[in-house]
Amino acid sequence: MGFSKDGLKDGYNQNGFTNRGFDRLGCNRHGKDALGYDCITGLNALGLDKDGFNANGINPKTGRDRLGRDSEGFYEDGFNDSNIDRYGCDREGMDENGEPCSNEVNFNLNLGEEALLNNYVRYQVAMAQAIEAENNLVAVPSFGKGIKRVESIPDATQQQTQGQPSIGGLEGISGLPTTPIAGSGSVSSTEANESSSTDLPVRIPSLTTMKARIACEINTDYKGDTCAEIMDGPLAGAMLRGTYDVPYIDRVDMPRDKIQISFDRLIWRRQQIDIQAVAINMDTFSEFMSSDVNYHRAYRWGGLAMATAIDLTQGYIIGSAASGSASSDAESAGTAMAIQMAASEPLKEMSDLYRGRMDRPPTVTMFIDEQIGIMFNEQVVDERVPFVFSDR
Repeated sequence: MGFSKDGLKDGYNQNGFTNRGFDRLGCNRHGKDALGYDCITGLNALGLDKDGFNANGINPKTGRDRLGRDSEGFYEDGFNDSNIDRYGCDREGMDENGEPCSNEVNFNLNLGEEALLNNYVRYQVAMAQAIEAENNLVAVPSFGKGIKRVESIPDATQQQTQGQPSIGGLEGISGLPTTPIAGSGSVSSTEANESSSTDLPVRIPSLTTMKARIACEINTDYKGDTCAEIMDGPLAGAMLRGTYDVPYIDRVDMPRDKIQISFDRLIWRRQQIDIQAVAINMDTFSEFMSSDVNYHRAYRWGGLAMATAIDLTQGYIIGSAASGSASSDAESAGTAMAIQMAASEPLKEMSDLYRGRMDRPPTVTMFIDEQIGIMFNEQVVDERVPFVFSDR
């Protein structure tokens, strides 16, 4: 039959299997390959083939077939094999009758989602109206007591009339005097800018809190700036720069084991914006926090013990000089005492050095990626910042 004494022929036994139990097609007696896939259906115990598709040719993770179509036959761009989307419109925006498709799409929102969408649209409309109103308002100096601002002035009045002077930045307005009047309520450019800034829409309301992380490690042994990164919301990815401080750092009777972080700069889309914010603990909303504290107990108390030992040594040296010269005359005793005190002077300096270790403040550390909160102490109206709204 051509089989060897081991019962194999070309590596296969009389039943057509190798020593590992697989036939020429790579299948075992149970019809499975080495990876556990069925040799007939190509599926494993989870009902998936080697490419991750089930018996119906659908990938359970993406919900699409091998061509990238979903269960309704639409590709990721929203069109099917006939180049028609799920709303019956082609790629040119035309329906089956050649008419333009309607822009109204039913997203099947529930009541809560629809209310949230309506609130968002209402906020956007109010924001656009406020910006348009600000662009149309023109300040007019009033003559008399107080400062008054008119609703609006037609565009025609902003055109300069030939031969007529301009006052307060308004040109060609009839009835305005050609010279300033004492006691008039004219507003300087600085005051006008401050007034207009207070009328701008609020981008970030005061006391708004955002989730963030420490992006620059803090070690209170070394002074310097720090930074944090906002992790969610419209400002996700924005960086904040600021400084940190340990309250009562010079008072040994205080714990000195918490730091306070203040931020005064917001980096958003490569632009620096002035802010006033602080870091807070998201659990307690406290401005004082720490990731790790090293109290240096061995260093501090070891220094105190060493200083005490040195003081005892110094006292012993001086005491020995005094007792050794007790039987001699006064002059010899004074000379010996002076020599011994001079010899023990370095010990006094070492004692002061070790004793000073007791005042060493704890080392407070804030590690990178430590989760914190950012609380804005003042509202932000800078137009470069996106709106952050909260429906109360």
